[in-house]
Amino acid sequence: MRQRPRRRREISRATATAIAIAISVATVNSGILLRAGEGKAEEIASAGALSFFADEQDARILLGRLNADPEIAFIVPDGPRMPPPNERMPASPPRGDRPPTGLVLEVATCGWGWDGYWQRWRALQPVDGLRDGEHILWHISAGPLLISDDGPGRRGWRPDPWVGWTSERPVCEPNLMPAATIRLKLATRYAAYTPEERTTLRPLISYWIKGDGLVASSFQWSGTSLQPGGSLQTARWVAGLEDWFSRNAVGLHAVAPDGRRLTEVFWAFPSALQRLKSGMPYASRGYPLDESIRHAR
Repeated sequence: MRQRPRRRREISRATATAIAIAISVATVNSGILLRAGEGKAEEIASAGALSFFADEQDARILLGRLNADPEIAFIVPDGPRMPPPNERMPASPPRGDRPPTGLVLEVATCGWGWDGYWQRWRALQPVDGLRDGEHILWHISAGPLLISDDGPGRRGWRPDPWVGWTSERPVCEPNLMPAATIRLKLATRYAAYTPEERTTLRPLISYWIKGDGLVASSFQWSGTSLQPGGSLQTARWVAGLEDWFSRNAVGLHAVAPDGRRLTEVFWAFPSALQRLKSGMPYASRGYPLDESIRHAR
């Protein structure tokens, strides 16, 4: 349907091949390295990010991809917020005993009006929708989750994500360390705030105070894992995600004022791409994309 730059396709193939070779070699060598001066084995974790533009129509495509992935679960609020507990709450019912939730995932963000209430969390597959904001995905194949609480007996605690857990201190998002997690920062809004929203919404985001505009979303990962081979599993999953983006979105390469193509790439889903090509302003962390947008098909 669309022709993409041959060079981009070659880069994607080269990246996937390199990761495949790395996985193969690491498997033969047990996937570990010895740090100098220590009799301790560890993997090399590789952090990274993948940036993209999507509106609410495109988000349904992305959600379908994530919901269909058996390696991904969403970390979601498990019940209403609650005052700080005097004692730990009992465990939630086993996953198989729960009725369908019809949950549209929305994670509260810290900021204006935050009241310090406790929140219970758990892992869920699938969800019915994703709203704008930051979401935490559990990459199941990369190993267990690690809680960041410092409460008695909780340092380094690994919860059963399907049963759920409650933090021992007020948090406004899941209190997890980076291990085996992937963060999705989603911004599908493009319309400027209405007069009513300007008086009722808090906090207001500067992008939509000035006018209409698309803001880049992103996946981010640390590559760390508590499980041997977990970091390599994340590298493999990321390569698969990039391949999926190459087949469902168009890569927009940042181009310097002197015409040099930069390494940074922003993927644009179909609906978002049409808005960009119509001249809608965009926020891409300062990377210039005008030239790529003009030539995108």
